[in-house]
Amino acid sequence: MSKIAGLVTQCVLESPLKQWLERQCNNAGNNIDWYDVTRSTAEYKKRFEDADAVMTWNCRMPHWWLQSRKKPVLHLDNSLINQRAGVFVDSYGYFSHSHLCRDRLWQASSEIDLVKIAEKEFGWKAFSNGNPDGPILVAMQCENDCNIQFEFPLAKHTQHKNQLFIDLLKDNLPSEASVLIRPHPRERAKFTMEELPSNWTLNMEGEFKHVLPTCSALVTVNSTCASEAVLLGIPTAVLGTGVFTGSGVMLECHLEPQQVAQIRSFKTLQAQQYCGALRTRSFIPYWPEDSYNNPEFRLWLECINDRKLSS
Repeated sequence: MSKIAGLVTQCVLESPLKQWLERQCNNAGNNIDWYDVTRSTAEYKKRFEDADAVMTWNCRMPHWWLQSRKKPVLHLDNSLINQRAGVFVDSYGYFSHSHLCRDRLWQASSEIDLVKIAEKEFGWKAFSNGNPDGPILVAMQCENDCNIQFEFPLAKHTQHKNQLFIDLLKDNLPSEASVLIRPHPRERAKFTMEELPSNWTLNMEGEFKHVLPTCSALVTVNSTCASEAVLLGIPTAVLGTGVFTGSGVMLECHLEPQQVAQIRSFKTLQAQQYCGALRTRSFIPYWPEDSYNNPEFRLWLECINDRKLSS
């Protein structure tokens, strides 16, 4: 029996997903030892090293470190479309290192009802676009989040990543455009609007899902908001990399930030395939049925079994 380290958050441990994961692993002849990374990460490395296989939340460990331990790792994070609905899952890595991105798995079609998801979870009509006369919405992120720390190449040599993000937008967004700056909820208290253009407005009111349809476009580094904006059908620009890199669903500006000036005229490609992949192949709900089947989870279990047979 393989020993699996389940290094996950309270959201997982307090949901039916925990029991689903246990049943799936036990049925395959494996045992999970859970560890709450929300409470503490002090034992993270030790538990990772001691296990035969690992199921881990995104705990700011670089891809090279996770790969260097040469064991099956299932990578979990917040769902990229509606964080409250479930978790992102990948059998190879996070962001641009993910199986989803590396093998361009967002090219495949899926039968999931995205129209139903958009209506039920956001109150939107899927791919209906926003308000072409509305402002450009800038979605800020927490500066210490992994996706900014590891996947914002333009900010590789600065600790002030959000400031650089704002400076790049000041230099490259259309000067006449109305812009809404929406700080991350956890960093609103320390955000200031000093030295910003007069047509830029601070936005802290209302829910994101209600604000977005009033806007003409969205710009972010690589926030979850970007994938949700694709589901709405709104032009989306990113200054960082992520699972979307190379997909054509977003205006990618991580090499040439001046391209963000074209955001309002950008036309997305294969948005339905991309969103479908995020809510099928790369998604496990917090309330899965026993019959729920996820190919990334299955690949991980198969890798554990292969190691047993070869040992």
